[in-house]
Amino acid sequence: MQYQLSIDPVTENLIWTPRSDGSLEDVKIQKIKQLNIFCNIAILAGFTSDALGSSNTYDFDIDAQINLGGMLNAITAGLVSEPVIWKASGQPQAHTFVQFKTVFGAGLAHKNINIGKYWTLKAQVEAATTTEQVNAIVW
Repeated sequence: MQYQLSIDPVTENLIWTPRSDGSLEDVKIQKIKQLNIFCNIAILAGFTSDALGSSNTYDFDIDAQINLGGMLNAITAGLVSEPVIWKASGQPQAHTFVQFKTVFGAGLAHKNINIGKYWTLKAQVEAATTTEQVNAIVW
């Protein structure tokens, strides 16, 4: 199934409209795949944290997630000392252990919020009884 991509001018949300008249089940499968892609994009886009006293952005691509977890493990195991130098808003910045744990928590919350949104929208897709209902579900 192919989709036409458009952008809602008010919300700036991406709108994917099926181009074919596939079965309801096909439309649902494609919508769930689309939602999964959007979920991953949202997670990998990064997050913000005010752990340093003001809002900073943090990378959250796959490598950044692995590195965050590794550093948290190193802190927990007593393998590193303060400060932890970590990129915040594109610049290396010193973080205390408490600040780093706050950043880690913000990243985890960011990921869980997006995964929760995916599961909620997926359930709506699965419960839909018409193609129109499926198409009305947007990330």
